Amino acid sequence: MTIKHLFSGTLFVLLIALLAPAQRKQASPPPSGRIRLGHLTNGAIVTFVRTGPNEWGIDVSGTAVPHLKQPKPAQIEIYREENDVTDLAAGYRSVRKEADGIFATATMEAADGAAFTFVDRWKIAGDILILSRTVTVTKEEKNAGFDSAIRLLTAPEISWSDLDYFAPGVIYGDPTYDGDNSPGGVLNYRARRFTLREDELSAPLFSLSFRDGRWAAAMDMAPRGDTTWAETSAAATTPVIDELIQF
Repeated sequence: MTIKHLFSGTLFVLLIALLAPAQRKQASPPPSGRIRLGHLTNGAIVTFVRTGPNEWGIDVSGTAVPHLKQPKPAQIEIYREENDVTDLAAGYRSVRKEADGIFATATMEAADGAAFTFVDRWKIAGDILILSRTVTVTKEEKNAGFDSAIRLLTAPEISWSDLDYFAPGVIYGDPTYDGDNSPGGVLNYRARRFTLREDELSAPLFSLSFRDGRWAAAMDMAPRGDTTWAETSAAATTPVIDELIQF
């Protein structure tokens, strides 16, 4: 399988490694169904929670931070062409507490044969939650690419209009700031989604501001801008699948 491009987001910080082997002995989780990673300095508590017989999700809670969770942290988008995109999501199959954080793994397979293994390492540094992810393609699919993602969900009572959104150079909370058709403009705001390439940003950062003053931000601390001439010169509507594309 070749790579279309890599799109990922975490709660605060994301470091990515691709196509590396993952060979670690897995340990059985404790019977309680909850494994606590620890506290951020702002008071947030990060816990991994059993969501099914063989699945684990992540939960971030605390009075000083918005409640965020994700029962299926391992997520993949398989791209074949514009109208042929498959989304996959799975909970962690195993979660193990280590001296410096949490070691978690997941596997998934698409109906057409593509298969993936996830190795995620979570740790806390002050008030930052860090995710380092390795995705290994264990079964190929011809003429396809993939994205990997982590998406954390707000509480159901939080609506789109309850938040202000910020991305440097692109989104400043006001959708009229840079025109209706801009990435952060009125049309995308009304559609309730922002789709941004990392290389459009002056810094790979996206943040949410809640009405009660709390906030959360995602940032790639080690961005890579690798691309190809074909991708650079192609029309915006032309799909380009190439393992050299790393942004």
